[in-house]
Amino acid sequence: MMLETRVRVIHSGHRSMAEPRADGEERRGSPRRTTRTVGQIFPGSSQPSILCMITDISGTGARIELLPGWVNPYRGASSIGAQFRLFMRIDKMEVRCQIVHVDDNTMGVQFVSPAQPAIK
Repeated sequence: MMLETRVRVIHSGHRSMAEPRADGEERRGSPRRTTRTVGQIFPGSSQPSILCMITDISGTGARIELLPGWVNPYRGASSIGAQFRLFMRIDKMEVRCQIVHVDDNTMGVQFVSPAQPAIK
């Protein structure tokens, strides 16, 4: 049985990744699947990479948890809209992400580029 997915377009033109409706159903760009995939966040410039766990993923985004011991440099509402590269170790793919939700150790991201083989 396939669930109907509804996506709300917010004023900035970006799709919302997960916004619960009054009835508890989430609005997502595409269905998610639970995973426990090790990843690595590359913030850019000279900042060091950050180890993370991808806890769920879809064709349009993911939920990311920072591994214990890592401090989230993207904490706070001012990080909404920030972008970084996410490397997925299991398949050696990389995708550009934009933050749509953040708290102390988790982030919800929307993919802003197609996944591509990582260049290392």
